[in-house]
Amino acid sequence: MNTNTATLFGVILFISFCVSFTFGAAGMPRCPPCPGGECPEPDNCPHGKVTNYCGRKVCAKGPGEICGNGMFQMYGACGEGMFCRCGRCIGCSLNTFECYDKTCI
Repeated sequence: MNTNTATLFGVILFISFCVSFTFGAAGMPRCPPCPGGECPEPDNCPHGKVTNYCGRKVCAKGPGEICGNGMFQMYGACGEGMFCRCGRCIGCSLNTFECYDKTCI
């Protein structure tokens, strides 16, 4: 391998490493440890409970609440009967029968 080829190979390897680091595990949200090693389930969730990206039970979002943000659902997931569209829970909660139907464009 001559010097130019080795340099080009090194540059390509470096760029590949940077891209994989940026979009790989480093881009994933971190899951903080639970106090005492056990994560308590939330109480009093009017719209039900969902499992978050860390595998923990959290309160579901209700009608009109902010939700979503990619595959990790950083802002939370909607409860039963609703879906996340344009960052808001749309539809009717099957637990409270509250509804939110403002659509986005």
